[in-house]
Amino acid sequence: MDDRENIEEIKSRLDIVPIVERQVKLRKAGKNFVGLCPFHSEKTPSFIVSPSIQRYKCFGCGESGDIFNFVEKTEHLDFVDVLEKLAKEAGVELKKSSSFNQTFAKIFEINNIAAEFYAKELLTNINAKNYIFNKRKFSSQATKNFMIGYAVGGTRLLEHIKTKGSFSKTELLSSGLFSEKEGSIKDRFFKRIIFPIHDTQGKIVGFTGRILENSKYGPKYLHTPETSLFKKSKLLYGLFQAKTHIRESDLCIICEGTTDVISAHQKGTENIVAPLGTAIAQEQLKLLTRFSKNLLLLMDNDEAGQNALERYFTLGIELDLNLYTNTLAPYEDLDELMQKDSKKITEIIKNKQDLFSQLVFRKLENKDINNYSDYKEIISYVSYLLSNVKDEKSYDFFLNQAEKITTIKKDFFSKEKEYYEKPQTQQKAKQKEKLEKEAFFLSLILYFEEIAFLEKIEEKYFLNKEIKHILEYIQNMEKLDEKTLLKTFSNNELLNQAIFESSRFDIDISKKDKYLLNTYENIKKENIEKIIKQLRLKETIAIQERNRKKAEQIEHEILRLKKLQAEK
Repeated sequence: MDDRENIEEIKSRLDIVPIVERQVKLRKAGKNFVGLCPFHSEKTPSFIVSPSIQRYKCFGCGESGDIFNFVEKTEHLDFVDVLEKLAKEAGVELKKSSSFNQTFAKIFEINNIAAEFYAKELLTNINAKNYIFNKRKFSSQATKNFMIGYAVGGTRLLEHIKTKGSFSKTELLSSGLFSEKEGSIKDRFFKRIIFPIHDTQGKIVGFTGRILENSKYGPKYLHTPETSLFKKSKLLYGLFQAKTHIRESDLCIICEGTTDVISAHQKGTENIVAPLGTAIAQEQLKLLTRFSKNLLLLMDNDEAGQNALERYFTLGIELDLNLYTNTLAPYEDLDELMQKDSKKITEIIKNKQDLFSQLVFRKLENKDINNYSDYKEIISYVSYLLSNVKDEKSYDFFLNQAEKITTIKKDFFSKEKEYYEKPQTQQKAKQKEKLEKEAFFLSLILYFEEIAFLEKIEEKYFLNKEIKHILEYIQNMEKLDEKTLLKTFSNNELLNQAIFESSRFDIDISKKDKYLLNTYENIKKENIEKIIKQLRLKETIAIQERNRKKAEQIEHEILRLKKLQAEK
């Protein structure tokens, strides 16, 4: 039984309602249950649980999912932990016997052997010990907690692993710890300080190797290559050690490097993580939302560090994160601050500033508001930042902050924002409006369980391909069944939305034909105009190509559509 089969078996044995009721007080409302959303603050219940499809959705904040999503988000657990927890509750025995899982187990075993080997090697190498204990001033406990080691290189690790078990060539290379050249395998890491990388469950999934000072062997940092286990965009250094402290403090500090994290930990600041030497990815930020939505960004005091803050803002604001920052000055990085003035971190955390305001302040440095060129640049920059903010309350807050900081009236930014959004966001808004009408029609079909009416419509007037495909599928069903639809269109957000919307309807069944017909005719009328515009373009091309017959056929179709418009 693989994970997918395990999941389906657990879902078939557990009911979502009692699981949600552990966290939310629910009351019956028709065929559903409603309550106050556990994911955002509200006074009027907008959180709906549907027993028929075994899913939940909040119409206030948009959160939705099944029992696995609910437990994962409300109890801040990893998926594997949720799987094990619900399997135990459902009485399902998890079996991991596939060759895929066996390969994973072998790689984990290789990684564990390597970490232990590297840790012992560190204690026997004078240069490595000097760097760790004297230069970096890491304590023995911190070194042990983070399993810091040293790689001599050559074939030392390979020879050691061969004494610990039977591993195939494929398994060794899949771990990322070895490389092959002309049929010969050797250790990947050569004369490097080694930092094991853990996933959130504490399993070692990869390694980072740093050169010793004055070394000329390759780049400063060398990571395990991307493997089935090691994906840099989905991992954060120190998160396994920090996750409990992040939950307790409801704050996650993000710094730039592995040594920053370790220095902070040994000085008592343990709610801290770092990306793995690359620009932050949204997947990494999503990972952090399991533990806290409050992020304090402490970047190095150089141009690269400050530029990184903009990326954090544009990615983090999409996830509705609360983003803060502060300066490390006069120190270059967090590691230096921790070594020279570790008590200052308390003050930095206490006096953290919202990231948007700090970005604007830093943009104003060396700028003259009375200089026209600088004035335009400031408006453009602030408007760019604001264009990423979709939440209305956050947008208003940032807009007011921008006016206070720059002394430029906020109307200028809002006008500039329209300019920034016109080519993309406004177009998306129009598409969303059309989409909502088509999705509403789908919801009506589901509510009335009406298949026959679909024989009266022409699907070509539906511009959303997903909805058109779902309607075509329903038309061929003998009986409309939501569970079958969900299974067929797995993870389709439009279908999920339509099902929940239909569960909220309270429409007189005698008015069924009126609702369906009026909605369909509105969709048809609006979308015909767009089809006509597309045909006009094709007609122009046909005329330019001197294809008279094709142009006449297109004109005939345009006249037919215009006649349909006039009739309605």
